[in-house]
Amino acid sequence: YQEGLPKFSITKLTSLIYKNMSVGIFPLSGIKSDDLYLYGGKASNLSILLQKGFNVPSGVGLSKTVFENFLELSGLEVSSIRRVHTLAMISLESVLNDCYEWQNKILETIENKPFPTELAENILSLLDESFFYAVRSSCISEDSASSSFAGQYVSILNVKGKEEILSAIKKCWASQYNKRGNDYSLTHKGMPIISPSMGVVIQKMITPDFAGVCFTAGP
Repeated sequence: YQEGLPKFSITKLTSLIYKNMSVGIFPLSGIKSDDLYLYGGKASNLSILLQKGFNVPSGVGLSKTVFENFLELSGLEVSSIRRVHTLAMISLESVLNDCYEWQNKILETIENKPFPTELAENILSLLDESFFYAVRSSCISEDSASSSFAGQYVSILNVKGKEEILSAIKKCWASQYNKRGNDYSLTHKGMPIISPSMGVVIQKMITPDFAGVCFTAGP
């Protein structure tokens, strides 16, 4: 148990399994390092810091499975999206228009479809709606050896209450398909990222005395 998160049991976590998929909704401190390709580099690295005793704001990680569930429950077939993504890896020119059509469909779905009730309840059950949170993108393509995607996706600060939290999650998902991310992906990976790949980190907001970023020369 961590401040900002209600107590929970293994039984309750098990009940969060959705559509016979992996839970996909988990306290940051419980995410494993080999879950990188489900939760993204940001969530995975924050979890490592928490497990090693660093003073990191508590929170919840949402895997890309949650994004996929949202799309499936909203009427889009994730298998079809993945198929176009795979074809783009083989021959981008032949399916480039399909890639952008799918991106537009996904963005329209995120904007216009309501959050499925049970999926929303599963997420909110591990949060306290009276707290302010930072809702942060954690794409599985971020922070890799070949590309960082730094600053390409969104994070929303001072988020409070059910509607604001759910809206912020959708904004993180939508940012996977923004122009910045597309241009960066085309430059560094040779193709836009079509398959739903956005994890989300929801952390308790803090008011620090000092804050900053450290840049290193390389690994």
